[in-house]
Amino acid sequence: MIMQESKHCALSGEGALKFAKEKKFPVFDPQDLIAPRAECLNVKYPDYEAYVNHHYKGEPLMECQDTVSAVAMDANGHFACATSTGGIAGKYKGRVGDAPLVGCGGYANEYGAATTTGEGESIIKVTLAREVVYMMQHGIDAQESAENAVSKMEQRVGGYGGVIAIDKRGRFGKAFNTTQMIWTSIKNNQMESGMPVEKNDGKQKVEHEQIRIE
Repeated sequence: MIMQESKHCALSGEGALKFAKEKKFPVFDPQDLIAPRAECLNVKYPDYEAYVNHHYKGEPLMECQDTVSAVAMDANGHFACATSTGGIAGKYKGRVGDAPLVGCGGYANEYGAATTTGEGESIIKVTLAREVVYMMQHGIDAQESAENAVSKMEQRVGGYGGVIAIDKRGRFGKAFNTTQMIWTSIKNNQMESGMPVEKNDGKQKVEHEQIRIE
């Protein structure tokens, strides 16, 4: 609605609420939007630094919230990306992460689309999603672009995170240097999904599945 009926790219806070009311969006009391599970959520590592070190550099916190994102290309070759984040425990009030920042949590143009997950501060410093699309824009496929961008983030700022991407030839890319990143892709009615699993020898393998969608 902002894209179609205003001159702006984004609105926030009271301005966003005012615009939503003007356009007749339903408005709810914020307390009504808190799910029962969220009220009793117990974060094992409430300190920001401890959470980052454990969650992104160590073991996954399966009981906690996390990012959910998507990239897509339609039949006309147009791209879109979407990102929803669970945030990081222990952050300052008012902290802005990568998800709402264009080129950081997500980016799409006529060459491809990418979304990210991980430690927002590191993602912001390298505009990770834009970095992936920039590489695809210069002829590198989605997989190599994702791998290069994640590697560049780790080398430059010591950051941890992951990327999913799709290029203009419909090729998917996924890369991460965190402990875990679950992914799913659909192309030509064929769905694939994967998740890294640690084996008894301490090395990782990827559980992989293919499903035909009728």
